[in-house]
Amino acid sequence: LVVTAHLANWEIGSFASAGLGWPMAVVYREPNAPFVRTLLHRMREGGATAQFSKSTDGGIALLRHVQQNGAVGILMDQRLTDGVEVPFLDRPALTTTIVAQM
Repeated sequence: LVVTAHLANWEIGSFASAGLGWPMAVVYREPNAPFVRTLLHRMREGGATAQFSKSTDGGIALLRHVQQNGAVGILMDQRLTDGVEVPFLDRPALTTTIVAQM
């Protein structure tokens, strides 16, 4: 598991790891705008071995991928409606627990 923050063009990491012979899948949140969704999906296909949406179905597929020794990149600061509240710059922020659960 590769855990990172949502910094700039985070998708480049999957291209870099693929170029080094270590293909990596990514977890993403569906963009609200349909044309942006299509554009980003096509762009990510060039580097990521698989793309898992932040959904129940995506989570199940992600677990299968990891069980088959697949690498995956996860952003810790994805937009959440639930999670564990932690202090971030003196403000409460929700963060995912998926990495700890895996």
